[in-house]
Amino acid sequence: MKFLIIDDNREVQTVLRDVLELADDFSQAEIHLASDGLEAFDKMKEVKYDILFIDIHMPFMDGRSLLKAKYEKPNLNKDTPAIVISGDSTNLNIGEIEDNVIILNKPFSLERVCRVTKLMLEKKQIPRKVS
Repeated sequence: MKFLIIDDNREVQTVLRDVLELADDFSQAEIHLASDGLEAFDKMKEVKYDILFIDIHMPFMDGRSLLKAKYEKPNLNKDTPAIVISGDSTNLNIGEIEDNVIILNKPFSLERVCRVTKLMLEKKQIPRKVS
């Protein structure tokens, strides 16, 4: 399993990575980090991820633009589920970009991160645990 956490806040990156690494279902996952949409875009051209964790408000390329590019560009993790992380989801209209997206509001509980990640993986029908 491969996850990409895209957030310009290092604390959020660290918390998400730690939560995923400590959860039994995801302890063997390979977790990559990106600090903005452009860095994520480059990584997504090279690696096929199982889940993308995407912050909306980032420098250089925001989360909306990254989701749109992911959907429009061939071989850019088009079918990879995304968990959008946002402190303000009131004005988000992610559905117009892509169906395979769940919004995770900040602040989020550790249990919710795991529950939403499991849900997205089950929807994708890949094994959660690597043997």
